[in-house]
Amino acid sequence: MDWPTQQGTFDAGDLTLQSGAVLRGARLSWKAHGTLAPARDNVIVYPTSYGAQHPDLEWLIGRKARTLKEYATDYREAWQEA
Repeated sequence: MDWPTQQGTFDAGDLTLQSGAVLRGARLSWKAHGTLAPARDNVIVYPTSYGAQHPDLEWLIGRKARTLKEYATDYREAWQEA
């Protein structure tokens, strides 16, 4: 990948879950690819599954990445042809 990256962790502390149980010392690990636009409108949040790591999903990131609208259009067209 030939663009800037940043990574870090967010310490959420003790996090009360919907069930009422407490997840002690919760942390969120993150990695950013590219540069945030001045309007802050080019962000995509892509969570990993439990136990996955950033490198497991980096193959999905690229300059020719398609938008959700493009995927939805292709999906709709495929179903119309079927």
